[in-house]
Amino acid sequence: LQWNGSPAFINNINSNYDGSIFVSSSIYGTDDGKLWEGWLQVYKLNIDTNTWEKMGDEIRGQNQGDNFGWDAILNNNGNSLIVSAPQTRGGNGKVNVYNYDSSSSQRIIKGNEINGLENLSLNGQGIALANDGNTIIIGSPRKNRVRIFNWENNEWVNDNILTDTNLYNTCDEFGQQIVCNSDASLIAIASPFYGDAAHKGNGKISIFKKTNEGYTKIQEI
Repeated sequence: LQWNGSPAFINNINSNYDGSIFVSSSIYGTDDGKLWEGWLQVYKLNIDTNTWEKMGDEIRGQNQGDNFGWDAILNNNGNSLIVSAPQTRGGNGKVNVYNYDSSSSQRIIKGNEINGLENLSLNGQGIALANDGNTIIIGSPRKNRVRIFNWENNEWVNDNILTDTNLYNTCDEFGQQIVCNSDASLIAIASPFYGDAAHKGNGKISIFKKTNEGYTKIQEI
């Protein structure tokens, strides 16, 4: 793949459920001198010609060092897209959700941009998206924190916060990787540097289940 005629060093690729739409991103991509700005492009399969065609214009980061496109995930039908830029604003990080507008053939930002709460939190290094596009999950691994947002009254509302503690390591990077099922009622969150005194850094996966009171941890792996 190329972007504006230059080689594109792809660091992330993700498809929708049936593989007919995919997004590719490069945190290195730039054509304006802004190193590590980042960009992404969505492609859709034309079943008549059996070729991949662009689905809207490319989307890029705003500033040097944003790492826009660190992670980019499509929902099942490919119309909703969540994208993170964890290094923007001194590692504060930001996350945007885009919906595909068929009338303009472009992706339109859905609601408010979601920023990190502190510098160096790496907000958005881990992200996940429910199938309906109305629940998103965002990790800030340097703060061992995961926030869950729901689309309410035309804005993203932070309804739940998940945290993790480790007596032997104050930063096990809980939230560096996140996956969820179709309705986000089950969430798996990685802590790659979790460990005890004898096995520091072995890592673990925490599984959370949605209940009437919020999310409850049901298992560690």
